Amino acid sequence: METAVQMKMYTLTKREFLIVFAAFFGCFFVTVIIGAAGPAVLGTDTQHLGVDWTRQPPNPITPNKVTIHGKSTPGWSAFSQELWLACTIINGGFRKGDGSHRLSFSLRVEQVEGLKESGEWHTLFKGIKNYTHHRKLSCAEQCEQFMVLHLGYVDSQQYKVSFSLEHTSNLSLVTNMTFKWQYFNSQFTQLEIWFRFIFVISTFVSAFLFMQSLQSFAVGDWSIEQKWMSILLTLLVLYNDPLFMLRFLVVGNWFTRFVEVFFEATFLCALLLFWLCSYHGVRKLTRKFTTFYLPKLAIVSFVWLMALTIRAWEEYNSVSDPSYQTQLDTSGFQGLRVTLYISVGLYLLVLAYLFVRAFAEMNNLPYFGEEEQ
Repeated sequence: METAVQMKMYTLTKREFLIVFAAFFGCFFVTVIIGAAGPAVLGTDTQHLGVDWTRQPPNPITPNKVTIHGKSTPGWSAFSQELWLACTIINGGFRKGDGSHRLSFSLRVEQVEGLKESGEWHTLFKGIKNYTHHRKLSCAEQCEQFMVLHLGYVDSQQYKVSFSLEHTSNLSLVTNMTFKWQYFNSQFTQLEIWFRFIFVISTFVSAFLFMQSLQSFAVGDWSIEQKWMSILLTLLVLYNDPLFMLRFLVVGNWFTRFVEVFFEATFLCALLLFWLCSYHGVRKLTRKFTTFYLPKLAIVSFVWLMALTIRAWEEYNSVSDPSYQTQLDTSGFQGLRVTLYISVGLYLLVLAYLFVRAFAEMNNLPYFGEEEQ
């Protein structure tokens, strides 16, 4: 067996173990209580809008088209974080007993305007071809709710949205709509900022104290768990996103979102790599990089690359395209998702093999499972 610095957990008494677990579950219980009693995560504003076809101007180029204008309630800020506008077609000529109908159309976001603090309206997005997406709804007495737009950031006090429904023969049935504006509650955002700040400070202090306790020993004398713990604690500080406040200072920049995604994917994949190395490292005295770490690093790196690509693509489109929806982007995500699922499946197979092998090797130890003579 390898000689290493003895870990503190090996010398803990039963009372100290109980104190550690009690502290953990106590903190977990407190966070659950705060989350349950705290402010709601999302705020919702609902508006009803009637579509009067007699007032729709004739359009010889696109006769099957209706343009709808919506205006949000004022009072939003950067603390609202994100904005969703969902729409439901109700009482659209579909009567009870008629069965289910299919309504298909092309949704085009014509224009999105925001009200600045100076009182002036400025254009955020203007309708282009990339902002047109096809929708298929199932309708009975009312149609399924569909997403009109999603803004990945909020930099205005109020918004005006113009969108059109095109290319459908049942468009005359659209007579009444319900708008639902959803956004992050500003009080919840403030609570989230405080929690992230507390987690960043606590993880940084934990990492500092852990490294301080091992500084008197050579790195070569550390156990594999201690080496990995120093790496994971450092990545955990980044996972809690110390740059979270930049999202409210530099509004509308997709790079701040990408940094958060990068930190999350890196920490989670490092945790996956840790489990592979831990189970394979049982009774391993020599761990060469090419034979021990490189194969595992290749598997986890592929998972990391796919997860990072998918999340970064989602965050980028949420900022650049107001009508983008991940669920409808099958052409852009199908290949990436299949590759990610295959990579995760391969990882689970390797982990299961190493898990069984580690316990088999522990059972073969001369002192394991034997009674004292």
